Amino acid sequence: MVIKDIHLEDISMPKVIFDNIGVQIRKKTDQGQDLVEDSNDPDAYLNLSKLSGVIENQPVAIADLSGINRSALETLILPWSPRVKINPSYAETDFITWRNDREFDALRYFAAKDPHFVFEYYQHPTPVKELISPVLTGIRESVGVGWMAINKLQSNYEKTEVNVYFGNNDYKLMAPGIKENEK
Repeated sequence: MVIKDIHLEDISMPKVIFDNIGVQIRKKTDQGQDLVEDSNDPDAYLNLSKLSGVIENQPVAIADLSGINRSALETLILPWSPRVKINPSYAETDFITWRNDREFDALRYFAAKDPHFVFEYYQHPTPVKELISPVLTGIRESVGVGWMAINKLQSNYEKTEVNVYFGNNDYKLMAPGIKENEK
């Protein structure tokens, strides 16, 4: 999720609003190939924020200290460029279908939400190999051999603007690329 606005007018309950693009991952076919060839085409990517159920322009409280007479934040560090387009790569990962590692839960969650988010797939053998031993192919698939899974994520970051709305309080603000005396 990518922050679009940060509201600090009420320092006891700061809020953030996320944008409608956020983090995107390349759409893939069931065999791990790019669904859309042109990487500049917006249709080539899935929006993970939408798949995760984040509602655009919905304020989200990041701290609630309204019952306490003090600031919720003393220091706020802004991101440099959090919007990202991710292109996954795949490698053979035998027995991946049998593994229940919690680390894979998020990937499987997104894969269940959209068929073009491909976490794992069975690599179909070439037609020649399939003719030679179709029984062996079926055994390999069911046993968990010959499966491909995401093994690398190439991230391409884009500059993002974050609007910060201040109240009448004192703030310490740090943001990469902004000099100490710069406004």
